[in-house]
Amino acid sequence: MAISYSIDFIDSDYKSDNFEGGAGRSLKSFLRDFGNSVLEKNVKILEGVGALPIVLSEKSSYSSIGSALHDLTPYVQSEVSLKKEIKNPEDATKSKTDRYVDFWCMDKKKSFEIWLEAKLAGFNIGKGANWECGADLVNTLKDALDQLKTLKNSNAEQTSENANVFRIALLNNVVYYTKGQKSDDADIEAAPKYIHKAVAEAARNCAKSLRIKGDVHILTSVLDLHTFTGWEDLGYYECPYVLLHMVVFEGLK
Repeated sequence: MAISYSIDFIDSDYKSDNFEGGAGRSLKSFLRDFGNSVLEKNVKILEGVGALPIVLSEKSSYSSIGSALHDLTPYVQSEVSLKKEIKNPEDATKSKTDRYVDFWCMDKKKSFEIWLEAKLAGFNIGKGANWECGADLVNTLKDALDQLKTLKNSNAEQTSENANVFRIALLNNVVYYTKGQKSDDADIEAAPKYIHKAVAEAARNCAKSLRIKGDVHILTSVLDLHTFTGWEDLGYYECPYVLLHMVVFEGLK
């Protein structure tokens, strides 16, 4: 089936010139292409077999994330093993345990690298909903940022000495309303920019509470499906938008 959709990009909370090493603009271009590709791949699945994996679960989006990264660069790994140091609060002894990062990649020119954690969240824009980042979304975002904050790189051979290093919390935000709770058309059309600002504010608050050094920068790829009418046949909530938020901060310390 042919699907009526569009893909947009919101960059109002991203400051390219604030990054060290001048990689902010090239990173933005990379992430724009990446986000668009992830969403396009999911639309193709919806058109071909009547499913939209990106709205179903965190792990169901991994294949399109990995495929989109490989479209942009050959230097991609998933489930990268790292060592994390754990301190025992009772006797102050330390031990090391394996932990995993969802994705690592480096651009073709080897000018920057990315460590990426992917999460799934939801945002209710139905009538009567408060149109706020709920506790589940905030906790999910905070968990992703905390995981990235504490990365310890035990695989030095994977990194370039000259590369700019970025950490990205990729929040797959399913915007929805339940049957019979559709908001006014004007509110639905304004939702992506409104939600982008709300998530940007939540990300800054989470980063502050976690004492993440430096700024966080937010980009959002928008899959606009608000004219699609086949949700009930798929057995899904009405999902007028899927927002792919990319919360970026520098360094791997």
